Amino acid sequence: MLVYDLHRDLVPLPGAENVSATRTQDSISLSLGEERLVVQSSGARVVYDFAGARVLRIDEATRTYRDDSLYSIAGFRLQEWRHLALLMQAVAAGGGEIDAGLRAVDRTTFFGLAPVGEDGGAEPKVSNTDAGLTFRHGDEVVSQFEPATAQLAAPQLRAWRRFLAYECHLHPAVRQRIVDVSAAPARLETLVRFGPVSLATTMTLAGRSAEEPAIGVPDGFTLGIRDGPPWRRHHVAAARPVDAPDERLASDRGPYDYDGIERGRDVARVLEAGRHLEAFLLAHLHYLQFGHAEIFHAVLPHVERDRGVRKLRKYMEPKAQKDARRALQSFRRFRKKAGSATLLLDIYAANLHEMLGDSEQAETLFLAALAKNPRLAGVWHDLGLTYFKRFCMGEAWQCWDAGRRACPRHPMLEAQDDREKQMREEYPDFF
Repeated sequence: MLVYDLHRDLVPLPGAENVSATRTQDSISLSLGEERLVVQSSGARVVYDFAGARVLRIDEATRTYRDDSLYSIAGFRLQEWRHLALLMQAVAAGGGEIDAGLRAVDRTTFFGLAPVGEDGGAEPKVSNTDAGLTFRHGDEVVSQFEPATAQLAAPQLRAWRRFLAYECHLHPAVRQRIVDVSAAPARLETLVRFGPVSLATTMTLAGRSAEEPAIGVPDGFTLGIRDGPPWRRHHVAAARPVDAPDERLASDRGPYDYDGIERGRDVARVLEAGRHLEAFLLAHLHYLQFGHAEIFHAVLPHVERDRGVRKLRKYMEPKAQKDARRALQSFRRFRKKAGSATLLLDIYAANLHEMLGDSEQAETLFLAALAKNPRLAGVWHDLGLTYFKRFCMGEAWQCWDAGRRACPRHPMLEAQDDREKQMREEYPDFF
């Protein structure tokens, strides 16, 4: 295990009058393993489990932990940068001014996130010195690397590459040159700009330790919840199916009979009673929970001539914003005939609110539906998309993980499997 002295200097850039310069000092320990990277600092430990595609954050001061998807971190970095880069291009092409917050991720200045190539930033120039490597962007030194004498073995080198990718915000070209040296640093300096400030970080090798850090959650620690919306509400709901699905589902069966829905018994009974709208909604709920479209397609020919069903289907696919608003107002009329499936009307309303740009109301309705039935994998998918569009990537992947645990082969979540596969192929450094 490598032990480093860590210094960070946060310096405001010209024009940032409300930001104060700060300096912090800490010690960190790195455990470089085949499929795991552990970063231990004062009062905190981060465990990157690459085999399980998870990242565990343990806060010893509050005795709490967070368990997130590894994809949420890389997805946030890469996709947020790309989105904002495209947005800046569009604004500049239209003759408008770029907000200072967006300018912070300009491809030529935000070295930590800029990929190489057509989409990426200008590659810093490298020069060899007696001490190691120096990287410059223009006249500015953005990184310096002094290697230790001991070489890293192949498994350690892979973990070292991942540490640089996740923790150091290095330009990919800089990261690759450092990895090619095949040695951990005796000293590593980096400079990154975030909005109105620059962050200079220096790691200096202080020694080695034979003691390996723990990789699991200590006894007595509880799942941490971040303060403020949307995280507080989301974590309370999402933690149940993610962390203890069996206990949660066994103790709270929700507003209707899960077993009956699974076999289509409730749908058939309602259909035989002539309650066409309720049968249509129950069949759709069955699909959202189990991903089987057969019952829905079997019910549709028997109910599609029903006037209420025809109106509801029209409202479900509005062609303009005014149609979506009209649909929200009209949903009240359907509640009486919806019977045991009124939950689905709330889910339809959530999607309409999302379509209208009211993501907070959509989030509230999705979470209310999941509190009643946490097995609705399709709703976990939709809530995840709501967070994804707001760049809440950790929350998005937590929802998609919850949906895949509730129904591992749900067709609505196949796109997330494909997204993760693509990320593994395009960005192997992160995985």
